[in-house]
Amino acid sequence: MSEVEKLCDVIGIIQSGKLLAEGSLASLRAKYQEQDLEEIFVKVVAPALQARGGRLTWPSRTSASSTARKLTEALRDRRTLISTLLVPLLLFPLLSVGFGALAFTLLKKAEEETPKIMLLGGADSPGVLEALRCRQEDRSGARDP
Repeated sequence: MSEVEKLCDVIGIIQSGKLLAEGSLASLRAKYQEQDLEEIFVKVVAPALQARGGRLTWPSRTSASSTARKLTEALRDRRTLISTLLVPLLLFPLLSVGFGALAFTLLKKAEEETPKIMLLGGADSPGVLEALRCRQEDRSGARDP
């Protein structure tokens, strides 16, 4: 809520798609006689919840030790270790190297292959026609000893 107090000029409190309160922080403080935005929120939302038969529960704050305990428990699980450490550290580099090698191999193979072309006519460009014939003769002569 402190971020809201710092960043927002107009604050709206919405519950179940209904706008329950709206205004500047100063106007909401004056209207609900509270300085803390969390207390204003509770005053606005609690009556609407109670009217529907619900209860307002505030999330409990976790201590550093419970957070550390949860992290330790998560790291003990093999699936967590595999998915967070082994997959990114081993699999992604292997995939990168594998696809790089595949691309290199395919590119080399494409460079070695002789493309087959068909020339229709050629009377208007005799120089190109002669160069293609010479190149074809060079390649066929180099392949046959």
